[in-house]
Amino acid sequence: MRFYKTVLSLLLLCAASACTTLAGKEEIGAVIARRAQVRSSTAIVAADLKEVVRGDELDILDSATVPDTGERWLHVRTRDAEPVEGWIEARNVISHDMIERSKQLAKEDGDIPAQASGQLRASTNIRFTPDRSGNDNILMKLESGARFDIMGWKRVPRPKSLETTESDDAPKVIAKMKEMPTDDPLFGKGRVRQDGRKVHDAYLVEVKKPSESKGPWDYYKILATIPADKAFRPEKEGGCPLVK
Repeated sequence: MRFYKTVLSLLLLCAASACTTLAGKEEIGAVIARRAQVRSSTAIVAADLKEVVRGDELDILDSATVPDTGERWLHVRTRDAEPVEGWIEARNVISHDMIERSKQLAKEDGDIPAQASGQLRASTNIRFTPDRSGNDNILMKLESGARFDIMGWKRVPRPKSLETTESDDAPKVIAKMKEMPTDDPLFGKGRVRQDGRKVHDAYLVEVKKPSESKGPWDYYKILATIPADKAFRPEKEGGCPLVK
């Protein structure tokens, strides 16, 4: 694997106002995306609570990883006159500690001319070290099309844990998806059937009266739960050629 040390001027532009509280659990981060949404939850159907823009400061209260996608989200609170708490994708925010580490890398390579430039053909993580055995060294996620300067490269062994889980071979990926259970933040646990349909429990709900609501987004009460095998058409009745 080739690891590219990249000088990210974007990080340096955002560094001026970010700081961190090392003595406690909370950190203060800065928004590095041009604009992003603070949302009510990590669910796909979550409501947008507030738009933040590059350079805005956020209190980072907690973090969570969505099981289905592996995406990391941050529980944050805005630092304005009327603070809003919610969730934001971690790729849109950088902490003071990460900014300082990226500055140090840039300083180390300050006198080294770029060997070449490149452009990503797929999204990937940029890391502080050439090691993919864990996620602690991830700086941020770069999207497909991002441009960068190549300062150097290093070849490292491919982690054994990735040999069976990482693949761009469609049949292998699909087979793995059907083996793995899902845990959707909105609908709960489920699975992908052999016919490709994702099944999960369904719910019969009733809108609460204003007097019954205990807080923001507390709109519904569940009257009944329909099991996944009853909520979706059985595989054997679908006529799908994928089902053997």
